[in-house]
Amino acid sequence: MTTILNVKDTDKISKLAGNYEGETTQPICQPLKTIDAVLSWQPGNDEFNVATQRLVPRTTDSKPKPRTLVCHDMAGGYLVDRFVQGANTSNYYHHYHWQLLDSFMYFSHYFVTIPPPGWTNCAHKHGVLMLGTLITEWDDGLQRCQEFLKDEDSYKLLADKLVQITKYYNFDGWLINIENKIESDKVKNLHGFVKYLTSELHTVIKHSQVIWYDSVIEDGTLKWQDELNDKNRMFFDVCDGIFLNYTWNEEKLKNSAIRAGHRQYDVYVGVDVFGRNCYGGGGWNTNKAMKVINDKKLSTAIFAPGWVYERMGAEKFLVNQNRFWELLSEYCHPHGTASLPLVTSFCHGFGNKYFMNGLVVHCKPWGNMSHQQQQPTELYDKSDDINDRCTRLSYCTDTAYHGGGCLQISGNIKPQQCSLTR
Repeated sequence: MTTILNVKDTDKISKLAGNYEGETTQPICQPLKTIDAVLSWQPGNDEFNVATQRLVPRTTDSKPKPRTLVCHDMAGGYLVDRFVQGANTSNYYHHYHWQLLDSFMYFSHYFVTIPPPGWTNCAHKHGVLMLGTLITEWDDGLQRCQEFLKDEDSYKLLADKLVQITKYYNFDGWLINIENKIESDKVKNLHGFVKYLTSELHTVIKHSQVIWYDSVIEDGTLKWQDELNDKNRMFFDVCDGIFLNYTWNEEKLKNSAIRAGHRQYDVYVGVDVFGRNCYGGGGWNTNKAMKVINDKKLSTAIFAPGWVYERMGAEKFLVNQNRFWELLSEYCHPHGTASLPLVTSFCHGFGNKYFMNGLVVHCKPWGNMSHQQQQPTELYDKSDDINDRCTRLSYCTDTAYHGGGCLQISGNIKPQQCSLTR
């Protein structure tokens, strides 16, 4: 798509300027950093940032099971992924174990975080919900909350804008993260804001979700509970779920499950992969926390799995990413897509070349999340030695039919032996 501007149309130029990288003039995705920016937002000035992929149906379980949510917080957000038409690098963090997830939050510390469309397109191709973030924190956050919670009209005005933003950019909901105290006389309005936003969003997008972060309690104090209890359930009761803080113990999880009742899977227990004061210590031990959470029949919120890239480095990212998710897979409940036709080249959304119909059409490294194709439900780099067949899936960038890479299947299959991979 190309936008043609009249040089005299200075108002249009001014509106578009913030949507393009200054040095390269490439279209980029950005957050909305102030209340004024949210309230003055209008659709139509940044079509590049609208995700184009519809949410595809996926297989469902006969009985409800614990869910897995990822909260992606990495180096402040809006890194290479902010370039909505891709970048000239194959070296960037991306996710491709979508079969193990139910929802994905794009997180930053800006007021309103809009997910880059590449992430939304990837998630939707695999039937995974994509959520943005509204966060307030510190003294600046207190001031913002005073402003939009001053009365019913004010909080409804902000909520209406969030609904419009969600619909326009084609994602699926919000994490509400209030990390500052709330004046006691404004708590009622905060409760009303969460309830109204959830209701209005469900009216416009039936499958949408609003998740409350375990922070402010019923008297307006900022006091993380690490459990669902009578101090924070007023917010849980009017939205789609609660994201518990990370310093929980097994007794608090047990109590949370009891209090949640039939909504036990709407309780997402936070696990910080960086291991900051959380059960198991994060990192390669994240699975230990997930086992406890699953045993208590609650859902999991995995915070900052970009640890694999940030701490372990880019050189062996794919190997470490596959190892990390294989460790967690035992406690996730995988889903495959349930719609036809199924067309995929298994591209991850990056490569050292770009192929079309098996021919090289671009000879330089590239990366674009929107070009990721549907991934297999079988895990990468996991050897399957059932009946000595030892098959293994890996991602190969040496050649491809379409995109930057292909699915490589290796192993030893005996004559007359059938090997099946999903």
